Amino acid sequence: MRHTLLPTAEKLAIRREYYTRVTIVACFVVSAALLVGAAALLPAYLKARDAEAGSLGQIASLQNAENESGRAAMAAELKADGRLLRKLSENAKSARVSKVLEEIVAARGNLKLSTLDHSRLSTSTAAVNIQGTAPTRNALLQFKSRLESLYSGAKAELPISELAASSNVRFSMRFSYPLP
Repeated sequence: MRHTLLPTAEKLAIRREYYTRVTIVACFVVSAALLVGAAALLPAYLKARDAEAGSLGQIASLQNAENESGRAAMAAELKADGRLLRKLSENAKSARVSKVLEEIVAARGNLKLSTLDHSRLSTSTAAVNIQGTAPTRNALLQFKSRLESLYSGAKAELPISELAASSNVRFSMRFSYPLP
């Protein structure tokens, strides 16, 4: 365009018009490409939408069937049972009161026990209050030592006033032992 005989103002006008037309053609090509792309993706979109609607319908029907068949109620019961079993297993780890009382009764020898009262002192210690009658003072002291040997860290508290009589000794002692 440098060698044309057109005046400079007309050259600039022709150049502006040329760039405008190139821009318009480029925009047309881009819009046509977008239109063709959208048209190509439309069937896939419609198929995906139909598949989603079908899946949601199946989920709803399964939930209704689950509610009607009672599975939800069974699942709730199983959850509650699981919580109870966990709680029971935690309690099973602690010492059983019946076992402790059986060991006390087995260790009594010829003493007559009238009362056994079990209580938990803390999370790590429990106690049994024992009342009864011993034939002799020595039998009572032997019973106390047998109790203390049942568990490591066990302690039998026998007041000295209980040892005043030498025969038919009425006693009340506290046997405390550590929990496992």
